Amino acid sequence: MSNEIDIRQRAWAKLRRHAHQLLARGYLRLNAAEFGSSKEPDITGRLCQAVDEFMAATDAPSWVTRYALRDDPKLNVRGLEGESRPRIDIEIERVQRGRRPLFRFEAKRLGPKHSLTSSKGYLGSEGIGAFLSNYYELTHPEAGMLGYIQSDNIAHWHQKLLNELAKDPVSHGYDKSQGLTEDILASGLSTWRSEHMKNDDSSLMIWHTLLLFH
Repeated sequence: MSNEIDIRQRAWAKLRRHAHQLLARGYLRLNAAEFGSSKEPDITGRLCQAVDEFMAATDAPSWVTRYALRDDPKLNVRGLEGESRPRIDIEIERVQRGRRPLFRFEAKRLGPKHSLTSSKGYLGSEGIGAFLSNYYELTHPEAGMLGYIQSDNIAHWHQKLLNELAKDPVSHGYDKSQGLTEDILASGLSTWRSEHMKNDDSSLMIWHTLLLFH
């Protein structure tokens, strides 16, 4: 049993790393300064387009053939049909026989008009909260958050995020003792991880990536 768990964890780690590397390569193809006032779906669409272009390039690494990228896909959730099904911003699937693990990202704008803690904000019920409540179902206990920074800098928003999580850890199921731990998953990305307890008392690891778009 322990061997099976190790195999799964290694597979999840590879998916996590490659998912972030794909986003990094897409992000580096964009002129981030063009998106200072763009809406989240517009940024996500252009980011996914850039990732697609990287994956389709003849000089792309061979491992890209193991993955499928989806922009704003509808999720299959028991009891929900048609337009009532939730949509995640970005989904990256590991293509293989059997059950295919998915790494899912939710994206939120970070700027003066976008509160971290509002219902539609980064830490709100439509942000991290959608993972904690199982509104966004996962194939394994980890997910990604993307912060599209449209004012100030990465250090500013990292500190704001840390402060808000520490201010009300219970609401966010946040393990304050672990804090936000920097994790180098891809060159060119600023990423941290945090540990959370979901509403059903299961654990969840969130990877936070902050991207400048101004």
